[in-house]
Amino acid sequence: CWGTPLHRVAGDDEDAITMAVEAGRAALTAGGAVERVVLVSRYLPLLESSNAAVLLAGLGLDPELEVDERLGGAPATVDAVSSAR
Repeated sequence: CWGTPLHRVAGDDEDAITMAVEAGRAALTAGGAVERVVLVSRYLPLLESSNAAVLLAGLGLDPELEVDERLGGAPATVDAVSSAR
């Protein structure tokens, strides 16, 4: 594990999706229904196709669940969160 408890840095064998799966698993421990997944990163491993299938499988969620993928930093995050239903 790289970084600090409050700041994660990808290791040599990690990418945005593996980090998103770990963060998602931590968030899912609270329980509750998942209606939508939002993924924002500056570096998504698959630019030509969707990262959603890998992310949903890693989280054990329904493969038909809506995933909003955004490429970018803080502005993309704010946009994704503010447009969440």
